Amino acid sequence: MNWKAFFEELQQLMNDSNDKMTQYPLVSEEYWVWFINEVGLIAKKYNDHPLVWNFLNSLVDFQNDNYKQVVNEGR
Repeated sequence: MNWKAFFEELQQLMNDSNDKMTQYPLVSEEYWVWFINEVGLIAKKYNDHPLVWNFLNSLVDFQNDNYKQVVNEGR
């Protein structure tokens, strides 16, 4: 397992996510379709390693919490 490559890819995903949110808001379906697809591609690239999934799930949870915060602020 090439952890250095994985963490570089994880960092790139986070940068790409920031860029994507300039095109689509965090609460948009377009953003989430893109984001979840990217997460899945990374997981597959690293053979669905359980620890890879733990890191990716943490990132998804973080974005989901941000989503909830944005939605709740809009109420």
